[in-house]
Amino acid sequence: KNKQRKIKEEIEKKLPEILDIMARVYRVHTDLRVTLTEVAENIHEVTIKEKFLEMVRLSRFGYTVEEAMEHVAREIKSDDFDFIVTSIKLNIPVGGDLSRLFEHTAKLLRQRKEAKNEIQNLMFQSKISSIISALLVPAIIVVAFTSSQKYQQVLLYNPTGRLVFFGCLFWWIIGVIMIRKNSRIRI
Repeated sequence: KNKQRKIKEEIEKKLPEILDIMARVYRVHTDLRVTLTEVAENIHEVTIKEKFLEMVRLSRFGYTVEEAMEHVAREIKSDDFDFIVTSIKLNIPVGGDLSRLFEHTAKLLRQRKEAKNEIQNLMFQSKISSIISALLVPAIIVVAFTSSQKYQQVLLYNPTGRLVFFGCLFWWIIGVIMIRKNSRIRI
């Protein structure tokens, strides 16, 4: 599973570059098998090269190119690669321009990656601000109790003061829980 996850991550990382190569080659040769062969020859990562050579081998021995790509996509289990294979399968029967499909998909994947990075940065900022706001109240309490102990004794020894203190503590905990819950969004 670890090896499969590594292959998936490598392919997803290089997918825009692979699609650019496929677009250039397909524009010249208009044959998907030749395009896959060229990708395998021009990609330096061994695992990606093996997967594309596997697609070429399968397409030479009884499978169509689309079926070979679908078979490898099932092994990789990448949503992005699945999307590309499905797009190719839908585009070939209607006679669409695959080179444009490859170019636009590469552009889409790059934009998606940028958006994902931006969302992750915003989530990191949200987590940091939630940590700071959660630690701010205890810091204020410590400073207040150490700087003027007589003034703060009312909160500890007076029944009404204790009620106010524990009420504030309760609402602070509720606030921390809500902030933490809001900052845990999964992409």
